[in-house]
Amino acid sequence: MRTVSALATVAAMFGTLLSGGLALAQPKFEPEVAFQLLDENGDGAVARDEFQRRKTEIFFVALDAAGAEQVLRPEDVRLTAEAFAQADINGDGLLSTSEFIQAPFMEFESFDTDSDGAITLEELAAVAGRVVVD
Repeated sequence: MRTVSALATVAAMFGTLLSGGLALAQPKFEPEVAFQLLDENGDGAVARDEFQRRKTEIFFVALDAAGAEQVLRPEDVRLTAEAFAQADINGDGLLSTSEFIQAPFMEFESFDTDSDGAITLEELAAVAGRVVVD
């Protein structure tokens, strides 16, 4: 079952793709749970379109967790200053939906390490193993 709390674990993981990235106060990251949430059609691989659709949902989970309305502030997501600055395209000190989903830490290629156009559980777990702080 796809739950908001499980999606929040994905939100916590996605934001950590830059060194010291997002560290929302979420449950321990479980690659299997994250993968099930991302693999909408259950075919055992996360295609680019599935990943793209979930990016926006992840942003809104982060907004909800922060109690924010339309943008995230640095204190809402605890991004490193460098990660936040890279994502904050217009330099206004806030992350909009557009900026979040375009951020370097949200790129499909960060996960699709073999460049075959799909993310496997193993790829997701390997990336998570390098970047997620439990």
